[in-house]
Amino acid sequence: GMWNTYFALYGTEQTVAAVEPIIRASLTASGGEVLTSAEMGDNPWFHHHATLMEGGLNLDEIGLLRWRGAGGGLAWFAPVAAARGVEAERQTILAKEIVEKWGFDYTAAYAIGWRDLHHILALLFDKSDAEQEKKADACYRELVTRFGAQGWASYRTGVNSMDLVAQQYGEVNRGFNAKIKHAIDPNGILAPGKSGII
Repeated sequence: GMWNTYFALYGTEQTVAAVEPIIRASLTASGGEVLTSAEMGDNPWFHHHATLMEGGLNLDEIGLLRWRGAGGGLAWFAPVAAARGVEAERQTILAKEIVEKWGFDYTAAYAIGWRDLHHILALLFDKSDAEQEKKADACYRELVTRFGAQGWASYRTGVNSMDLVAQQYGEVNRGFNAKIKHAIDPNGILAPGKSGII
C-alpha cells in the first residue's frame, strides 16, 4: 500500500482491550486496515515484526547494507519533531528532495511516541566507491543543516558529524551542556571536544 506501520500494544489485558478499539477506529477512519496474527497467518514479514515487538532480535535487515553495492555503507539521520501529521509530511518531502538530489534512495521509517516523532532515515551507500562515499557525506550534511534550519535536529549521529549536529541545537544548548560537563568532569578527561563541548 501507500504506507504501512507495525506496532504493539503493551499492558494488562484490560488496558489493551480498552486501547485497541480506539486505535482501530482511528486507522480505519482514514482508510487503513489493522491486521493481527489471526488475519496474517504464516506471513513471514508479519511474524518478523511481531518477534521484534516481543523483544526478539535477528540480523534480517543486515542485508540492506548492500543495497547500493558490496561496500555496505550506512549513515543514520534521525531528526525529531512534534508528533503531528503535518510535521511528518514536511519532513518526508524535504528528505526525499535532498536524498534524490544526491542520487540516493529514500529509505526511512517513523517511530512515534506520545508527543514526539522520530524520522529515522537510512542513508545507504557503497563505501567501496569513493565518489559515492563523498556524495553520501555531502547529502548527510545537507540533511543536517536544512532540517536544522527548520528546527528539526537529529537525536543521534556518528562521530564524523557530531559537531555539525550539535550546532543545530544552538549556542544556548551547547553552553548548558558544557556547564553540566564541566561540573561532572572539571579536568576535561571524558571525551574532550565531543559534540563541540570543550
